[in-house]
Amino acid sequence: MLRRLQLCGSCLDMVIEGPWEPYYEVIRSDLPLIMGMTDIPAVLGKSFAEQKPVPKVALSAKRSIAIGDHWVMDGHEEAFEKGAIETLTWMKENVPGMIGWMVMKQFGVSAIGSLQLDPKGMLKATLGANPPEYNTNYGNQVPDKPLIPGQKPTQYLVHMEWESPEHAHIGIAHAMLDYELRQIHNEGVLAHLDKGPYYMLFEPMMEQGQWRKKLVI
Repeated sequence: MLRRLQLCGSCLDMVIEGPWEPYYEVIRSDLPLIMGMTDIPAVLGKSFAEQKPVPKVALSAKRSIAIGDHWVMDGHEEAFEKGAIETLTWMKENVPGMIGWMVMKQFGVSAIGSLQLDPKGMLKATLGANPPEYNTNYGNQVPDKPLIPGQKPTQYLVHMEWESPEHAHIGIAHAMLDYELRQIHNEGVLAHLDKGPYYMLFEPMMEQGQWRKKLVI
């Protein structure tokens, strides 16, 4: 039996105004499959048998993730995507420790996931009481597409995976220090930003890996 959540003064504003739950489209991805140590011999053996280069390997137990928050000026989206892909492709080919990357674009927000209560629901949401029967200004059915349009300027997330936090710190700095990469990054990425980039670094603790195959997460 599911227990209904209790509302409190510190979280009521999150129920009425958020949390903000955006949708992202994967623009381009160059990420290897996540695998364990026991999978590596089979992968390497297959590449040797097919006479292919040794592939990049993303170990499930040891990786560092860097997420870059980029807000792009209106009308510059296509140029930014091209520049970001060129930058990340160069980095994967030339910077030690980079496993792979992905570029995602926000295209809307979930009204259901964001818990935007309708007027009656907001009036019934008293401090410390059970929340009212769930409903939003958009109804209570999960739509097949986001009903709240994406924010402007457009938000992009640049997802990078590195072998370790040290590789991530040193690798990202190449965009400022390496002359060739700096030109690509300056003209293709920074020249199109309204604000950012802001980076977060963390290590994944639990995942299935199947989301990599989807266009929308």
